[in-house]
Amino acid sequence: MPIPDLTNTTTFPAFDGLPIEEDGAAPGMDAREEWFLVAQVKQNMTITKPTVVVADRAGDEFAITFEDRGIDLRPVKTGWTIVVPRACRTAPKEGKKGF
Repeated sequence: MPIPDLTNTTTFPAFDGLPIEEDGAAPGMDAREEWFLVAQVKQNMTITKPTVVVADRAGDEFAITFEDRGIDLRPVKTGWTIVVPRACRTAPKEGKKGF
């Protein structure tokens, strides 16, 4: 297996390059076979729902929230790298900003 080309923005897009999930449904088939969001953990914000604030390859910061409440993110530390296969953005809920 060859070493992946992390400079490939199709396979490893920044947050802005991720597909947007429509109305809570799973994203449709994207033209890419596989893609991965790679980001650096800036802060672990887990209180009730597992959440980390991260920065992507462009330096943009955003939160990643995990729906599975069985995930224990307590050991996650600032500076760690997180990789999310087939990541997608969700539109903000009413009254919220951003994605």
